[in-house]
Amino acid sequence: MSTNSTWTRARLVAALADCYGRTPRGAVDTKAVAADFGVTPRTVRKWMHGADAALAAIPADRLRTLTTGGARTEREADGKAAYAREALAAIALPKERGIKQQWRDQGWLDTHFVLLVHLHGRPWHQLILTKQGNAADQARRRGEVLDQTAVPNKFAGDVLIHAAMQRQAPWAIRPSKAQLAVGRGQVWTADAPELNLSALAVDLDVR
Repeated sequence: MSTNSTWTRARLVAALADCYGRTPRGAVDTKAVAADFGVTPRTVRKWMHGADAALAAIPADRLRTLTTGGARTEREADGKAAYAREALAAIALPKERGIKQQWRDQGWLDTHFVLLVHLHGRPWHQLILTKQGNAADQARRRGEVLDQTAVPNKFAGDVLIHAAMQRQAPWAIRPSKAQLAVGRGQVWTADAPELNLSALAVDLDVR
């Protein structure tokens, strides 16, 4: 894909092929796309009609589903980030009076790591949040670790990931479950501008 975030016909075709696979002849698997979007293969072919440099013919709401999962998924991500910010405010209260026992039991108050990984065999970067001490080793099983930063707890990680996804939104992509089973909402294309997780964490005051 081009480093230009504009959704041209060529960029759409490449994204659909990456997210849903190709037929034995190398064409986009329009049946897989159609099944996931609840449309017909003919409709998918219409989305891909035109010259490569022309704007993609896919409707805006369908493109939103391809990139972020759609409005409902976006609201859920916003709600998760809002809860995390409220939790951080509660954690900061004197004498730990804002801390819930559930957070302790789940280990959410432990140090966590946010890692940026280039996935093996995929043109995608993915964010991973983990509290494991061997976080980098875990991430390497998925791909090449490009960047990482430690945060004081899970909620700080949630806030950082949400902000990172907003910053990289023009390059966001949501692969099908068949192509990526875990963390589909934390992915963008590998041609996106570089992101410094530590610098962003400092900007957000979540280090």
